[in-house]
Amino acid sequence: MGIRSLRVKLTVLLVAVSVVAAGVTALLALVGGSNSLEDAALDQLTALREAKGDHIEDYFDVIHQQVERFSEDLMVVSAMKELKAGFFATEPAGGEERQQIDAELQTFYDVEFEPRLQQTAPDVVGVDFFPPNPTARDFQHTFIAANENPVGSKDLLIDPGDGSTYSQAHALYHPLLQRFQRSFGYYDVFLIDAETGHIVYSVFKEVDFGTSLNRGPHRGSGLADVFRAVRDARAGSGGADPNGSALIDFRPYAPSYGAPASFIAAPIVEAGELIGVLAFQMPIDEINAIMTSL
Repeated sequence: MGIRSLRVKLTVLLVAVSVVAAGVTALLALVGGSNSLEDAALDQLTALREAKGDHIEDYFDVIHQQVERFSEDLMVVSAMKELKAGFFATEPAGGEERQQIDAELQTFYDVEFEPRLQQTAPDVVGVDFFPPNPTARDFQHTFIAANENPVGSKDLLIDPGDGSTYSQAHALYHPLLQRFQRSFGYYDVFLIDAETGHIVYSVFKEVDFGTSLNRGPHRGSGLADVFRAVRDARAGSGGADPNGSALIDFRPYAPSYGAPASFIAAPIVEAGELIGVLAFQMPIDEINAIMTSL
C-alpha cells in the first residue's frame, strides 16, 4: 500500500470520525436543549397552575365574605321576613281552581321542563319533580307556568298583579335582589325558610322555587346540602362557625337542567334567631374564565 493511498484512507477515516463526532455532539446538544425547554415549560405550567390556584382561592374568599356580609344586610333581613310571611300566608287553591292550576303546571313540566332536562341530563329521566306541596304548586304556577316570559327569562316578572301580600313584597325586593345577582354574575340568589326549608324566593324562578329542601323533590340536591350545613352549624352541630358560610362543590343540578352547580350560603339572623338562609348559585362561567385565561 503506497503512502499516498494510506494518506487518503486516513483522511477519509478522520473525516468520518469528525462527522460522527459532530453528529453525536449535535444530538447531545439537541437532547440537552430539548430537556431545557421541557424543564422551562414545566416550570411555567407549574407557576401558571399555582397562580390560577391562588386566583381561585382569592375569588372564593371574596364570595365567602360577600354572602356573609349580604346575609347581614337589613334589606336582606327584611326581604326574608316579608317574603316568608307572604309565602305562608297564602292559602292553597282548592276545588276547580286547584285542578286548573295543577293541570297547567303539569303541562309546563311535560312540555317545557322534562324535554329540556332529557336533552341535557338523560340520567334523571323518570324522576318526578312535580311538587307535592300545593302551596309550592301555586307559586310555581304564578311565577313560572302562567308567567308569559320564556324559560330563562322568568325573572322578568316583577309583580303578577294578584294583590297578594307576597306579590307586594316581591315587587319591592325582587328588583333589588335581581340587580345584585346580575351585578356580581351569580346564576341565582335564594332565600330559604330556616324551619321548613321552603325556597320562598329565587331570582331566576326555576322549578326549585317554592319547594321544600327538607321534604320536596330537590331534598337531595347541592342546594339542600348547603342549606342544611348552615342550619346545622347554627344549631351547634359539627363544630362549624355558626355565623359563617358553607360551600358545596359543583355537581349536576336538575332544576338548572342538569348543569353543574355549586352553592354557597350563610345564615340570616334577627335578634339572635335564625330566620332563614341566603344562598348563591355559583357562576361557573366566571370560574371557567379564571381557569382558561393565560
